[in-house]
This record gives sequence, structure tokens and C-alpha cells, in this order.
Amino acid sequence: MQPTSWFSTRSDIEDIELGNIESILNYAVYKGIYSILLDKNYRSNFASLMTFSSKHFYNSKLDVIDKLTTFDEEPIEVYDINGEWKNKSNLEEAKLVVELAQANLSKYNKIIILTFNRPQRELIENIIFNKYLELEKSY
Repeated sequence: MQPTSWFSTRSDIEDIELGNIESILNYAVYKGIYSILLDKNYRSNFASLMTFSSKHFYNSKLDVIDKLTTFDEEPIEVYDINGEWKNKSNLEEAKLVVELAQANLSKYNKIIILTFNRPQRELIENIIFNKYLELEKSY
């Protein structure tokens, strides 16, 4: 994938006083980016280590259990796409993402698609809105 201006912003940095920023996360929240909290422990094999994170970062809503073994499948799948990076997007990758979402729509309550940039997101949205009406209803 080509380099991207992931952390750039369209607004001027003067929008916020830099002295008041505690973290990049706080700045992102200030700019309107919302967060989705985890609800299952996946990082640690020991509940005692995750209790602190649950309390202080997840509003005590993270299920803290020893060694998560409830998944039969891997939570993340990686695909090697022979697509072409053009105009800050990859059409072949976008098509596969939408096909996978379509194929798994009945399997999951919610599917979240993350992209590295706006052009790729817009390409995926256009494919959904123009070809997969059942996905559009879930969007």
C-alpha cells in the first residue's frame, strides 16, 4: 500500500489549544471521531491483568475472563489481493471486502469495515449502494 497522510487533518491546528491536549485520542474525540469499546478480553490469558483495563479504560464493561476460548474461528482474516493501488484506493480489495461482508451478513449481528483512507471508504460505499442493496439496508 502506498504511504498515506493518515494523521493529517483538513482543519487548522489552531482549532484547539495544543496545551489542553492530553493525548492523540483526546484530540480525535474533540474532532468528532467516536470510539467503539471492546466487550471481550482478547489480549491476556489472565483475568487479573485485564481487570485494571476493564475498570479504567472500558468503564468496567469489558468481560474479563481467563484465556478467551469462545471463538471457533480466527477473529481476523488476511487476504492477499492482486489489486492495484490507484488514486488512493484499490478496486479489487474493495470488491472483496464487500463480497465478504455480503457472504457473512447473516452470520453476524454487526459487521464493521475499516479503511485506511477516505477514498477507499467511499469506493466501498459506492459498491454497496450500487450493487448490494441488502448491505445498504444494514449500513
